[in-house]
Amino acid sequence: MTTTIWRNVRNNILIGLMLFLPVAVTVMIVNWLFTSATDFLVSWLPEEVRRAPGELFLLRLVALVALVALLFVAGLLARNVAGKRLYDLGDKLLARVPVVNKLYVSIRQISETLLDQSGGMFKEVVLLEYPRQGVFAVGFITADVPPALALRLAGQELKEAWVGVFLPGSPPTSGFFVLARRAELRILKISVADAMKLLISGGTVFPGTVGAEEGASLLEKAEDWVARQI
Repeated sequence: MTTTIWRNVRNNILIGLMLFLPVAVTVMIVNWLFTSATDFLVSWLPEEVRRAPGELFLLRLVALVALVALLFVAGLLARNVAGKRLYDLGDKLLARVPVVNKLYVSIRQISETLLDQSGGMFKEVVLLEYPRQGVFAVGFITADVPPALALRLAGQELKEAWVGVFLPGSPPTSGFFVLARRAELRILKISVADAMKLLISGGTVFPGTVGAEEGASLLEKAEDWVARQI
Protein backbone atom coordinates (compact mmCIF):
# COMPACT_ATOMS: atom_id res chain seq x y z
CA MET A 1 0.00 0.00 0.00
CA THR A 2 2.83 2.36 0.85
CA THR A 3 4.37 1.65 -2.54
CA THR A 4 1.09 2.50 -4.29
CA ILE A 5 0.73 5.78 -2.39
CA TRP A 6 4.31 6.78 -3.15
CA ARG A 7 3.83 5.89 -6.82
CA ASN A 8 0.71 8.08 -7.03
CA VAL A 9 2.52 10.97 -5.34
CA ARG A 10 5.48 10.61 -7.69
CA ASN A 11 3.25 10.41 -10.77
CA ASN A 12 1.27 13.49 -9.76
CA ILE A 13 4.46 15.46 -9.17
CA LEU A 14 5.88 14.42 -12.55
CA ILE A 15 2.67 15.29 -14.40
CA GLY A 16 2.46 18.62 -12.57
CA LEU A 17 6.06 19.37 -13.51
CA MET A 18 5.44 18.60 -17.19
CA LEU A 19 2.35 20.82 -17.24
CA PHE A 20 3.99 23.65 -15.31
CA LEU A 21 7.25 23.72 -17.30
CA PRO A 22 5.85 25.33 -20.50
CA VAL A 23 4.04 27.96 -18.41
CA ALA A 24 7.17 28.73 -16.37
CA VAL A 25 9.39 29.04 -19.45
CA THR A 26 6.80 31.27 -21.18
CA VAL A 27 6.60 33.55 -18.14
CA MET A 28 10.40 33.76 -17.95
CA ILE A 29 10.69 34.70 -21.63
CA VAL A 30 7.89 37.28 -21.42
CA ASN A 31 9.46 38.76 -18.28
CA TRP A 32 12.86 38.96 -20.00
CA LEU A 33 11.37 40.65 -23.07
CA PHE A 34 9.39 43.07 -20.88
CA THR A 35 12.44 43.98 -18.78
CA SER A 36 14.74 44.30 -21.80
CA ALA A 37 12.28 46.52 -23.67
CA THR A 38 11.85 48.93 -20.77
CA ASP A 39 15.34 48.97 -19.21
CA PHE A 40 16.58 51.79 -21.43
CA LEU A 41 13.70 54.13 -20.60
CA VAL A 42 13.74 53.23 -16.90
CA SER A 43 17.49 53.91 -16.72
CA TRP A 44 16.74 57.63 -17.15
CA LEU A 45 14.66 57.72 -13.96
CA PRO A 46 16.09 58.88 -10.60
CA GLU A 47 17.67 56.14 -8.50
CA GLU A 48 15.15 56.70 -5.68
CA VAL A 49 12.30 55.80 -8.01
CA ARG A 50 14.06 52.73 -9.37
CA ARG A 51 14.53 51.35 -5.85
CA ALA A 52 10.78 51.19 -5.20
CA PRO A 53 9.64 47.78 -6.59
CA GLY A 54 5.92 48.63 -6.82
CA GLU A 55 6.44 51.97 -8.50
CA LEU A 56 9.12 50.54 -10.76
CA PHE A 57 6.71 47.95 -12.17
CA LEU A 58 4.12 50.62 -12.95
CA LEU A 59 6.80 52.76 -14.54
CA ARG A 60 7.88 49.81 -16.67
CA LEU A 61 4.29 49.44 -17.87
CA VAL A 62 4.17 53.13 -18.73
CA ALA A 63 7.54 52.82 -20.48
CA LEU A 64 6.28 49.84 -22.50
CA VAL A 65 3.17 51.74 -23.60
CA ALA A 66 5.35 54.75 -24.49
CA LEU A 67 7.67 52.51 -26.51
CA VAL A 68 4.76 50.99 -28.46
CA ALA A 69 3.36 54.48 -29.09
CA LEU A 70 6.78 55.67 -30.26
CA LEU A 71 7.08 52.77 -32.70
CA PHE A 72 3.56 53.45 -33.99
CA VAL A 73 4.33 57.12 -34.60
CA ALA A 74 7.65 56.23 -36.27
CA GLY A 75 5.89 53.79 -38.60
CA LEU A 76 3.14 56.29 -39.35
CA LEU A 77 5.60 59.07 -40.20
CA ALA A 78 7.81 56.78 -42.28
CA ARG A 79 4.89 55.97 -44.59
CA ASN A 80 4.49 59.53 -45.88
CA VAL A 81 6.75 61.48 -48.22
CA ALA A 82 8.42 63.63 -45.57
CA GLY A 83 9.02 60.64 -43.31
CA LYS A 84 10.59 58.62 -46.12
CA ARG A 85 12.96 61.47 -46.93
CA LEU A 86 13.88 61.79 -43.26
CA TYR A 87 14.54 58.03 -43.08
CA ASP A 88 16.70 58.13 -46.22
CA LEU A 89 18.70 61.01 -44.74
CA GLY A 90 19.24 59.19 -41.44
CA ASP A 91 20.13 55.99 -43.28
CA LYS A 92 22.81 57.74 -45.33
CA LEU A 93 24.24 59.50 -42.27
CA LEU A 94 24.53 56.27 -40.25
CA ALA A 95 26.09 54.50 -43.24
CA ARG A 96 28.90 57.08 -43.24
CA VAL A 97 29.74 57.08 -39.52
CA PRO A 98 33.02 55.19 -38.96
CA VAL A 99 32.76 51.92 -36.99
CA VAL A 100 29.00 52.33 -36.51
CA ASN A 101 28.36 52.03 -40.25
CA LYS A 102 29.71 48.45 -40.39
CA LEU A 103 27.30 47.23 -37.73
CA TYR A 104 24.34 49.27 -38.98
CA VAL A 105 24.69 48.25 -42.62
CA SER A 106 25.09 44.57 -41.69
CA ILE A 107 21.94 44.56 -39.55
CA ARG A 108 20.02 46.50 -42.22
CA GLN A 109 21.03 44.00 -44.90
CA ILE A 110 19.96 41.08 -42.72
CA SER A 111 16.58 42.75 -42.15
CA GLU A 112 16.17 43.38 -45.88
CA THR A 113 17.02 39.76 -46.66
CA LEU A 114 14.47 38.45 -44.18
CA LEU A 115 11.77 40.75 -45.57
CA ASP A 116 12.59 39.70 -49.12
CA GLN A 117 11.67 36.10 -48.30
CA SER A 118 8.00 36.28 -49.31
CA GLY A 119 7.26 32.65 -48.51
CA GLY A 120 9.35 32.46 -45.37
CA MET A 121 13.05 32.14 -44.74
CA PHE A 122 13.19 28.56 -46.01
CA LYS A 123 11.79 27.72 -49.44
CA GLU A 124 12.01 23.93 -49.77
CA VAL A 125 12.99 20.94 -47.67
CA VAL A 126 15.75 18.87 -49.24
CA LEU A 127 18.09 15.95 -48.64
CA LEU A 128 21.80 16.48 -49.20
CA GLU A 129 24.17 13.50 -49.34
CA TYR A 130 26.36 14.43 -46.38
CA PRO A 131 28.71 13.74 -44.59
CA ARG A 132 29.46 10.66 -46.74
CA GLN A 133 27.99 8.66 -49.58
CA GLY A 134 24.79 6.87 -48.61
CA VAL A 135 24.07 9.18 -45.65
CA PHE A 136 21.69 12.12 -46.05
CA ALA A 137 21.16 15.32 -44.06
CA VAL A 138 17.89 17.27 -43.96
CA GLY A 139 18.31 20.85 -45.12
CA PHE A 140 16.41 23.90 -46.32
CA ILE A 141 16.91 25.83 -49.54
CA THR A 142 17.36 29.47 -48.56
CA ALA A 143 17.90 31.21 -51.92
CA ASP A 144 19.10 30.83 -55.49
CA VAL A 145 22.78 31.64 -55.96
CA PRO A 146 23.29 34.73 -58.19
CA PRO A 147 24.61 33.87 -61.69
CA ALA A 148 27.96 35.62 -61.14
CA LEU A 149 28.72 33.58 -58.01
CA ALA A 150 27.30 30.39 -59.53
CA LEU A 151 29.69 30.79 -62.47
CA ARG A 152 32.63 31.05 -60.06
CA LEU A 153 31.46 27.86 -58.34
CA ALA A 154 30.86 25.95 -61.57
CA GLY A 155 34.16 26.91 -63.18
CA GLN A 156 34.34 27.89 -66.83
CA GLU A 157 30.72 27.30 -67.89
CA LEU A 158 27.47 27.52 -65.94
CA LYS A 159 25.34 24.52 -66.90
CA GLU A 160 23.11 24.08 -63.85
CA ALA A 161 21.54 26.10 -61.07
CA TRP A 162 23.15 26.49 -57.66
CA VAL A 163 21.30 27.16 -54.42
CA GLY A 164 22.09 28.02 -50.82
CA VAL A 165 21.25 25.28 -48.34
CA PHE A 166 21.05 25.58 -44.56
CA LEU A 167 21.78 22.32 -42.74
CA PRO A 168 20.49 22.59 -39.15
CA GLY A 169 21.56 20.38 -36.29
CA SER A 170 19.19 18.16 -34.34
CA PRO A 171 17.81 19.75 -32.24
CA PRO A 172 18.13 22.79 -34.55
CA THR A 173 19.95 25.12 -32.17
CA SER A 174 22.81 25.52 -34.64
CA GLY A 175 23.82 24.53 -38.15
CA PHE A 176 25.86 25.61 -41.13
CA PHE A 177 25.36 26.98 -44.62
CA VAL A 178 26.54 25.39 -47.88
CA LEU A 179 26.27 26.10 -51.60
CA ALA A 180 25.20 23.12 -53.69
CA ARG A 181 24.04 22.20 -57.17
CA ARG A 182 20.26 21.90 -57.25
CA ALA A 183 20.62 18.69 -59.27
CA GLU A 184 22.47 17.07 -56.34
CA LEU A 185 19.60 17.70 -53.93
CA ARG A 186 16.58 15.51 -53.35
CA ILE A 187 13.42 17.53 -52.79
CA LEU A 188 11.22 16.29 -49.94
CA LYS A 189 7.49 16.78 -50.41
CA ILE A 190 6.93 17.91 -46.84
CA SER A 191 6.38 21.31 -45.26
CA VAL A 192 9.04 23.28 -43.42
CA ALA A 193 7.00 22.84 -40.23
CA ASP A 194 7.03 19.04 -40.57
CA ALA A 195 10.76 19.08 -41.22
CA MET A 196 11.33 21.19 -38.10
CA LYS A 197 9.29 18.72 -36.03
CA LEU A 198 11.51 15.93 -37.33
CA LEU A 199 14.66 17.82 -36.35
CA ILE A 200 13.40 19.02 -32.97
CA SER A 201 12.33 15.48 -32.02
CA GLY A 202 15.77 14.14 -32.89
CA GLY A 203 14.35 11.99 -35.67
CA THR A 204 11.64 10.32 -33.58
CA VAL A 205 8.64 12.06 -35.19
CA PHE A 206 8.47 11.55 -38.95
CA PRO A 207 5.82 13.29 -41.09
CA GLY A 208 2.77 11.06 -41.50
CA THR A 209 3.37 9.01 -38.36
CA VAL A 210 1.03 9.01 -35.37
CA GLY A 211 3.37 11.13 -33.27
CA ALA A 212 3.48 13.83 -35.94
CA GLU A 213 -0.29 14.38 -35.89
CA GLU A 214 -1.80 16.95 -33.55
CA GLY A 215 -3.92 14.64 -31.42
CA ALA A 216 -3.24 14.03 -27.76
CA SER A 217 -2.88 16.98 -25.43
CA LEU A 218 0.15 17.61 -23.24
CA LEU A 219 -1.74 16.22 -20.24
CA GLU A 220 -2.63 13.00 -22.07
CA LYS A 221 0.95 12.57 -23.29
CA ALA A 222 2.29 13.22 -19.78
CA GLU A 223 -0.06 10.62 -18.28
CA ASP A 224 0.95 8.11 -20.96
CA TRP A 225 4.65 8.75 -20.31
CA VAL A 226 4.24 8.34 -16.55
CA ALA A 227 2.31 5.11 -17.06
CA ARG A 228 5.20 3.68 -19.08
CA GLN A 229 7.64 4.39 -16.22
CA ILE A 230 5.86 2.05 -13.84
